Amino acid sequence: AQANALLAENDLDGALTLAGQADPDDPDVKALTHTIHLKLATAQIASGLLEAARQSLAKVPDGFAGKHAAMEALQTTMQKQQTTLVLAKAQELFDQGAYRQSLEMVERLLEETPDSVDARNLAIEARYRLALEHFDHKRFFEVREVLEKADEGHEASMALKESVRTQLVNQAQIHYRNGVKHFINEDLKSAIAEWEIALTCDPNHDKARENIDNARRLLDKIESMP
Repeated sequence: AQANALLAENDLDGALTLAGQADPDDPDVKALTHTIHLKLATAQIASGLLEAARQSLAKVPDGFAGKHAAMEALQTTMQKQQTTLVLAKAQELFDQGAYRQSLEMVERLLEETPDSVDARNLAIEARYRLALEHFDHKRFFEVREVLEKADEGHEASMALKESVRTQLVNQAQIHYRNGVKHFINEDLKSAIAEWEIALTCDPNHDKARENIDNARRLLDKIESMP
């Protein structure tokens, strides 16, 4: 009775102490002890004492009323805590200018917690900063690759994506014309190489693709001649 009174007053430690002094084989004592451990685990979860909560729940048998809900609450809280720690580390990397590492970390986090708004926003900014870093060093292929997953609602990323597309289309034209010069000089292998670069720069360059096919057929004929 005293243990129940302490439990009602939320004096869990006191109630647990009194329950421990009673007959451990008494079904009512067992039920009371389980209830105390369950309430203790709930309080520990709320206080962020997750390992202590896990230990408290381990003392409550499966199937006991309320344990399943408490286990779910513990798992959810543990996930939130882990998310917070990982996000803080990713933000630290971002602040240090380690955009690739930050992006990789936050992308892994989003695989586990796709609804995290903070993680998604950090991923958008880290991806843009990484792409901008590549752009400043004229690494246009890397920019294009990074921005493949860019958020279409992020205006700066979309503007950068269009800018690099323009740069690569211009480069494609240069390599295409170089290929034509090689073709005119009957250097088919060099022509094909230039057109392949043009196609890498601009996958929609149909003329380069067509010229590659024609040049390869012509090269095959030449090489198969006795």
